Amino acid sequence: MEGTSNKPINSNILKGASIITNTTGGGEIGDWVVHPAFNFGGIQLRGIWVAKFEASFEAGGTGGNNPALQVNVLPSLETNSVVSWRNIQAKNMYTVCKNMVNTGGALEELTDCDPHMMKNVEWGAVAYLTQSIYGQMREGGNNQVWVNPTGSYKTGQAGSGPNVEKTVDTNNYNTGNGPKASTTGNVYGIYDMSGGAFECVAAYLNNTEMQNSENIDTLRVGDSKYVDVYEIDSVIDPDSEKEEWEKGRANYSKLVNGNKILKWGDALYETSHSGYGKAAWQGDATYYSCSSRMLFQRGGYFDDKEGAGLFYYCYNSGNAHGNTSFRPVSI
Repeated sequence: MEGTSNKPINSNILKGASIITNTTGGGEIGDWVVHPAFNFGGIQLRGIWVAKFEASFEAGGTGGNNPALQVNVLPSLETNSVVSWRNIQAKNMYTVCKNMVNTGGALEELTDCDPHMMKNVEWGAVAYLTQSIYGQMREGGNNQVWVNPTGSYKTGQAGSGPNVEKTVDTNNYNTGNGPKASTTGNVYGIYDMSGGAFECVAAYLNNTEMQNSENIDTLRVGDSKYVDVYEIDSVIDPDSEKEEWEKGRANYSKLVNGNKILKWGDALYETSHSGYGKAAWQGDATYYSCSSRMLFQRGGYFDDKEGAGLFYYCYNSGNAHGNTSFRPVSI
């Protein structure tokens, strides 16, 4: 596109299709779409800033469930071991990302930026860039982002192959195989998008009848530009894990209506043929959200070598877990 306009640099690529900019009306399959990650509350953006690594805690360790703490974004190195911030509720992930511009925050001197918890649609933007000639395919390759397999949740790590599972034998982001775990295959890309910790994103099912909605409420009362909201097929809590998956599949079907895609850019419906199983591109696992676990998490984690990946998505309760982290984004 030309600058922040909706005009393509080369109109020949359209081949008669339309450019869709209204992300609420649903576009015909085959239309061209201005990626919604670059529409922020009605403001058209030239780009977004994405944290290079999963969020880490200001003073080391796993962080914990304290919204008064500050976010760091750092790689783990030989001289400075850094692990992902975990054991934190989704509502506090949301808060600490917003607080990065406050006194003592990593972005306090940048008065013109707007940090927030990564959304589903922003994850999708990174995923698609990775699968382009500006990402892993920039030199005509067809490579996937290597999994971060470190069982200690160190940031920016790669193992001895693309799908190594749970190992302490890893390379840092800038040595050996390290760059293969980035979205560009070199040190200039984004890391921990495959494996490492699960990453909870600011996206949820629109279920106002949820009984335990503490984490959802924090996201719901904020400005809509900071979250992605999805329709839900059923508000009935499933009685078993199998039924939970079935409810997730039903909710997945709400992403499309006939020949109209209702949600796009998030790399959910677009990259998977089902809301359950290893149904996404590159064989990544997909478990769509349901009424009992209404948020989303992306990327998989270090102990799932076959299901983890750039196009992995799963339900998330929003509760604090030792295997779940998050990532800040800013405009």
